[in-house]
Amino acid sequence: ADFAVEYVQHMEANFAKKSASAARTALNSLRDSLNSDTLLRDITVLDVERWKTSLLGSRSSNTVSIYFRCLHAAFNRAKRWEYVELNPFNKAEKPREDRKEGVRYLSGEEIGILRDAVRGEDPRFEMMLSFYLYTGMRRNELIHLEWSDIDAVERQIAVESYKPKWDHRTKNRRSRQIPICDKLMELIQSLEAERDSDAKLREIPLVFPVYRPGKDNSISAHDRPFTGHAVTRKLSRLVTELNLDKTYTIHSLRHTFASRLVQHGTSLYIVGRLLGHTSPEVTKIY
Repeated sequence: ADFAVEYVQHMEANFAKKSASAARTALNSLRDSLNSDTLLRDITVLDVERWKTSLLGSRSSNTVSIYFRCLHAAFNRAKRWEYVELNPFNKAEKPREDRKEGVRYLSGEEIGILRDAVRGEDPRFEMMLSFYLYTGMRRNELIHLEWSDIDAVERQIAVESYKPKWDHRTKNRRSRQIPICDKLMELIQSLEAERDSDAKLREIPLVFPVYRPGKDNSISAHDRPFTGHAVTRKLSRLVTELNLDKTYTIHSLRHTFASRLVQHGTSLYIVGRLLGHTSPEVTKIY
């Protein structure tokens, strides 16, 4: 229990909130599968296999795979901190992942339907969706993007590992650069023109601050980012209204970005760098 608390605190201090939350859930699931008197150093490969089997009865193979990776990393840390001598996850068999299960991307026709539907009602959200499609940024990376991160001269977007003002960290706590394509540059220029004409927007560092659409496509903006759930709900509502695949999420736009690059001959290595993947294995889903 002491290690679990200390490790989750370490994750919360050094990694994205979502990663810390996944680590906490994974540790709790392992604890629940063991006898109450089992010590951390006594956990065996067989215990890991039993935990994995029991979890596969109620969770998808992809979810179990995520928890497996979380616990593998946790035990590596436990070994470094001298809580254990061996990592039982090293010899345990990794769960098989259903690669197709996690990859949902939109067709060109679906993208057109989505854009057309939102453009008249909420053109700024249409710009936001387009930004996801042109950059492959994670949901929370874009909602915390600031104007200072955009270099229009060098045509680069800097995805910073940590945003102190918003207490936001990238998933793997690493920074990266994303090139600005022609269509994205046009979009940025439209957003800049809108910002230049609005005194309040000029005072807000965020590219996509919280806003309320007004009459004549005007907006009322506030100096704070959207919550991830708010953006997810907006897209989910649209997907339902348009009778699109209900499994589509903001992350599907990231998959769409990556899939298009691969279809046009971009190497998996480059795609992985643009997406901010730390392992080439993750990028192989494309």
